[in-house]
Formats: sequence, C-alpha cells, structure tokens
Amino acid sequence: MKVAVPWSLTHYIPLNGYHPLYRALFDFAPPEIELHAWDNVQLQRYLEKNGVVCARLSGQIKKAAKSDSLESGSTGRAYGDFFSSSNNVFTQILQGDIEFHHTAPFPSLKRPFIFHCEAFSPVFLPLAQQGSGKFENHAELKAHYQSIFANPLCLAIFSHLPETLRSFEQFFDNHEISNKLRLSGMGLSEKSLIGLNNCEKMTGSIPRFLFINSAHQNPANFFNRGGHIALMFWQKFRAEGRRGRLVLRCDKPSAALLKKHGVDTDFVESEIGKSILWAKGYLENHEMNALMEASDFLLLPSASLHSASILQAMSAGAIPVVTDTVGTSLYVTDGENGIVLKGMRDAIWVQDEDTGLIVDRYDRMTSSLDNLLVGQLWTRISDLLNHPDALSRLRHQMQSRVKSEFSGAKFAEQFWGDVRSIAEGQDFKVNDLDSWVSDIQKCVLKKEDWTRVFESVPRPVRRVFTGDGIILELGGSFVHARGNPSLRLEDFSALQYYMNPVSPRLAWDYSLDTLVEKLLQHDSYEEGYGKSAIRAWVSQKLLPYPELHSRVNRRFIQAVRLRRSLRLSLNRAAAYRKRRAQKSDLLEDTELVAQDIDGFNVIRHYHLFIAIPCADGAFDMERVRRGGYSVSMTSYSLEGATRKILRRSLHNRGRWTLLLHRTAKRVKSPIIRRVLKSMGKYFLKI
Repeated sequence: MKVAVPWSLTHYIPLNGYHPLYRALFDFAPPEIELHAWDNVQLQRYLEKNGVVCARLSGQIKKAAKSDSLESGSTGRAYGDFFSSSNNVFTQILQGDIEFHHTAPFPSLKRPFIFHCEAFSPVFLPLAQQGSGKFENHAELKAHYQSIFANPLCLAIFSHLPETLRSFEQFFDNHEISNKLRLSGMGLSEKSLIGLNNCEKMTGSIPRFLFINSAHQNPANFFNRGGHIALMFWQKFRAEGRRGRLVLRCDKPSAALLKKHGVDTDFVESEIGKSILWAKGYLENHEMNALMEASDFLLLPSASLHSASILQAMSAGAIPVVTDTVGTSLYVTDGENGIVLKGMRDAIWVQDEDTGLIVDRYDRMTSSLDNLLVGQLWTRISDLLNHPDALSRLRHQMQSRVKSEFSGAKFAEQFWGDVRSIAEGQDFKVNDLDSWVSDIQKCVLKKEDWTRVFESVPRPVRRVFTGDGIILELGGSFVHARGNPSLRLEDFSALQYYMNPVSPRLAWDYSLDTLVEKLLQHDSYEEGYGKSAIRAWVSQKLLPYPELHSRVNRRFIQAVRLRRSLRLSLNRAAAYRKRRAQKSDLLEDTELVAQDIDGFNVIRHYHLFIAIPCADGAFDMERVRRGGYSVSMTSYSLEGATRKILRRSLHNRGRWTLLLHRTAKRVKSPIIRRVLKSMGKYFLKI
C-alpha cells in the first residue's frame, strides 16, 4: 500500500510538518507500506530544467484557483486560502493509494485519507486557535469540517488522547464520524533518542533544571509554556540559599513582557552567567538529547500538553514537572513517574456555551494561578532534593514506564496494523497520471532521507544572514532568499516564483555548507582583500599548521565576500524602499523591449517577457492574468518570446496557404486556380 504524505507542502509549515511525534511511524513502517513525500530540493531542480511541466502545473493551479474562488461561506473561503490551489494540485499528483494527514486536515478529497491529531482545537487551524476558548461561526465550522470527516474518503480519525475523541463525538454528533474514531498508541522513535547513554544519574548537591519552549523550538509560546513560572520559582529557589543551575533553551522575551508576567528582571539579569544559562540558538535533535540527559528536571508548567517534550525528557532521565492540564495524565502520574502541579485544569478549562465542549482559555491564567504553581513547584522540588532516595526511585519508575508503555516501535506496529485492517476491502483507484507528470514522481524523499528530515526543524528557522540574503532551515533542507524578505507561507512553494513575479526566488539544498559555497561562487573577490593586517598576522601565526592555515584563510575570503554582498544588498534595499515610497515600482520593473514583431509588442515585466497584440492596447499585468487580451504569450527571455511569435505567425500563414490550395483544387477556372496558388506561395514567403 502506497501512502502519500504531503507534509513538505506549505500548508503544513505552521502545522509542524515533520514533528517528532510521528517519526516512529516512518522509522518502523512495515515493508508493505510505501511512504511518499515531496523533496523540495529535487522538486525545485526538476522544475527549473523542465519548463513545459512547470507551465502545465501553473495552468492546473490557475484553473484550480478559479474553482476555489467559487467556494461559498467565510469558513470555506478561509480554508481555501490556507490550503492554496498550489498545495491542492501537488497533493493530487503525489503518488499514493491513501493520504496521511495530521494536526489539521487538508486532504485533496480525490482518494482515501487517514487523519491523526493530538488536541481537538488545532484540528480547525487556522480557523480556530488553541487557548481562545471559543469557536467562531461554530455552525459553519461544523458544517465545513463535517463534509470532510463524514466523506466516504475519510477512512479513520486517530488520536492518542481519549478526551480528543470524545470532543469529536460531541462536537459533530454524527454517526458516520463517530464510527471512524480510533484510539492510537504513542511513543517516540527509538532512533530519535540517539546519543542517550541511559546510565544511572548521580544525584548531587547541585541539581540541574531545564526549560525549553517546545519540541519544534517555536519562540512564540514562552509564557503559555510556563517560562515565567520557571523564573519565579528560580528566584525563590536561590533566595532559600540553594545551589543549582537553570538552563533555558528559548528566545528571551523583552524585559517589559517579563515584568508584566511577574518576573523580577533585575534578579534574572544578575543570575545570567551564574546560576542561569540562557541558550537562545536552535539546537539539533542530538544536542537536545544531550541537554535533556544532563538535566535532573524538565520544568514544563504549561497551559497545554506537549507530548514530545515529556516523552523525550522521560527517556533521557529528566523528571517532568507538568501541570494537570488535559492530556498529561496519559504520561505522568503524580509521585510515581513525575510531578503534577494542581490548579491549571480548574483555572483555564471551561465549558463552551455554544458547543458544550470543555475548552481551554489562556486569558484565564492570572497572577494568583502563577503564584499557586510556583508555591507547589518549590515545595515538591525541595522535598525531593531533601530525600535523594525518593528522587532516584522516581527516576527509575519513570524510565521503566516510558520503555514499556511508550515504545515507538509498538506505536508504529499498532497504527499501521489498524490502517491495514481499515483499508482491507477498499477498492483503491489507481492514481492515473498524465505522462508529463509521471517524471516528477522521482522528486520524492527516499527511505534513507527520513532520518535527515525528522532530525531537522519542522518549521522555518533562520540559521544564517549572509549579507546578501538569509538562509532558513526547514524539514531537512536549507533555503536561501536574496535580501532580507518577509517570506509569506505561499513563497515556500516550488512554483510560486514562476507564478508571481514579485515572489522571491528561493534556492534549496540539503547542506548548509553546500548552499553557502554555491552562493559564494557567484560573488567576486573584493579588491585588496589580501592587504588586511589582521589576516596577515593570523596567517603568520598559523604557518606551522598548513591544514588549519588553509581553512582559516578560506574563511577570511568568505567573510570579505559576505561583507561586500551586504553592502550591495543594503543599496538594493534602499533603492527598493524608494521605489515603494513613490509607488512606482511597477513602472520601474516594466518596459517595452520589442515593438511590432508580426503585430506583437514584447514587454518585460520583472523576469517575464510577455507578447501581446499591438491592436489590443496598453499593457496591464492584471489583464494578462485575467486572459483579457486576445492572445498573450509568456517566456523567460526575449528570444523565447520572439520564437513564440514567429511560430504562431508561421502556423497562421501555413493555415492560409493550405486553405488557398484546397480552394484552388475545387475551382474549375484555371486562371482563378493559378491566382489562388500564387497567393498561397506569397503567404509562405512573407
């Protein structure tokens, strides 16, 4: 059975596409399960070399966009805007018998699909947000998603949380949907825990505490995850004369936001570098494993459940300190394999008046709740530290449970077994693809690529500012954009640059080093770079070490190139801002490059060369997109546009010549026949 996994598409970027929770399903998939997902690097390279396929895909996407625009209702239109026509087309042409979606459903509805989620509210992303406490336009929302889940193409709805399945049943109140609900297991892939020694930790006098913002290291949820509570606890911990170390792996909020949430910023600043280590940079999975293993406690006084963080900490031997929010009871039993702080569930989980569901409201988190959690945290931690034997027993029970109940291999075996049994008897339609699309099926991830993809970040993370542009990491690949653009979601699509001239052109590669080297090859050496006094001094000192000397020298050259690129980039940015301020950027990037070539004018619009009839009036790009000209031909070069014009002209002349010759055969008068043949020859000569 072939399973299409459209997670590399743009609509899954904010939905944590290659999330560690699902890695086990790929690492331990049985041999009969083939998993197909787009490889963005291969996809871009293929489209650059195959203009015909690129043009046909663009045509299909435009056609799909017109049908999407007819979607009725605000919910349907908002859903269509997020699940763009580009995503829809790429999902449809991805080979597979069924589709696998997670977190929020965006199926093509052209073949069967299965769905897995953790919490209920994120199912409606981006139309509803977790923590908002309500569902806007719930009747319309229910109708739209019921058409997806009640559709016969939806085979099953999985979740590892019983509360989520109950919410499905209560919200939709639909017999067909209820019959599709399945309780799944859960577990992190053992392959993702590489580097862990699983040795017994030494409980010393200096305990180590860790706070991370999320498994995908999203910097936006510091307070919802309880970062301020960890800092308030640490102030009390230090005030009592205790020694220890607190590591925070996250972006640091502003002092104003920290003060607003009750944090003493003066205390924090005085402890940074002493008892507080604030690591702001992105850490790869094996580095995060090492950080977890070096910690005694994972502080997670969060408003919502974070399964991956809890399982990773338990596997690494860091005792999870969590709240009693919905879902944590699946993993942590207070006093047996972790610490559960009371009060969060009663404070923020309330019944929604419109739907009757129990939903969470982040706006109900108050300073009194924070103080309650801080007090419990201090009491429970100090009690454990005073009884080292109890701490060791708790850690041993925790690691035993995570190995026995949350095995990634068992999770995969159960899940794919359920999928096979559900799919039995299904008459899968063969995904008939046109011949021009079949070659693009080679642009999928190979089996050995899954490790690289899941080890990487599931959301775009900025890794480098080269001076000439930015480099982001995403799903096992690195992407470069010139300048410092504010990338939109649709800009990550492989076809966006060809469909919208103002979209940035992205360069994809598997390795950061390879991508940087390719970019540097396009930059020239700066005059006089060898005259640097610093470089000369360093070079002199490193002469006894040839290999190191060569490496450092190369880095000096790269730095000079990057500095030069930065100056050029700033100049371009200044010119662009000036054009935008004058609202003349369209005129600046549109020019007439050829006039009256067989009745056509050729206009350059950004990187496109567009031929339109002289008789059809002035050029208007919006009119081109609407198909408002009698004829319009597009190419990526002036020569290409000219060839299309001449080809069309020859085609039309040939039609006239053929028509005149056929007419001449039917005419009886030899004089008229001779005249018609002469006219046909004339059409071929002009």
